[in-house]
Amino acid sequence: MVLVVEPESAERRRVASALERSGYAVVEAADLPQTLDTLDSVNPDVVVLPTRILDLPDTQRLKILRQKSQAVLLVVSDRSGTTEIVAALESGADDYLTTPFALGELLARIRVTLRRRRGEEYIEGHPVDEDRLVVDPTSKSVMVRGREVHLTPTEFKLLWTLVRNEGQVVGHRDLLGKVWGAAYAEETHYLRVFVGQLRQKIELEPSQPRYIVTEPGRGYRATGQVDVAANVRHFTA
Repeated sequence: MVLVVEPESAERRRVASALERSGYAVVEAADLPQTLDTLDSVNPDVVVLPTRILDLPDTQRLKILRQKSQAVLLVVSDRSGTTEIVAALESGADDYLTTPFALGELLARIRVTLRRRRGEEYIEGHPVDEDRLVVDPTSKSVMVRGREVHLTPTEFKLLWTLVRNEGQVVGHRDLLGKVWGAAYAEETHYLRVFVGQLRQKIELEPSQPRYIVTEPGRGYRATGQVDVAANVRHFTA
């Protein structure tokens, strides 16, 4: 679970929606008092909050938050000065992100800090070998619930194309072009067949997929239940 703290409702919803699309449960707060009240009733894995409600470089508010919660604290700021960053990190923040930031960068920071905090085998409180799909693009191997799954080269390329765009919908034509080439851009039946085969291999219940979901009329999307071994996202399959 991620607690998103942001006074501006539009920005708060933008961040929360991106997290929800990636498979995270999200709760929201608008200010520090609401944040503290929320932490009395829920136990989030991550808290994303802006420095303007923390009054940095004064670190008292951040220290209060750290005493109240052991969640990963990811601080967001429009300032990149060393003094503020050092003050935040030394007072309990786990990471520091400057604005404007891409949502993909925020998602990556959350994944990395969770792994660093809990270790590779625990992410969001669930053992990887029970709940997660782990993709290693270097060895082109896939682990599902602790067991290795054999994929054909085409199946792996399809999966990796979706995973490296985690949380984003990859359109039918785009996916066909990247996996089979531009000449196949209209061959949507290829997608239906291969996505069906892929789900049979990686999903516990293929009719109710957790890892690769369909966005009707748009394409397919990899959810936040997928991890990349060693966080290697620059690899091209």
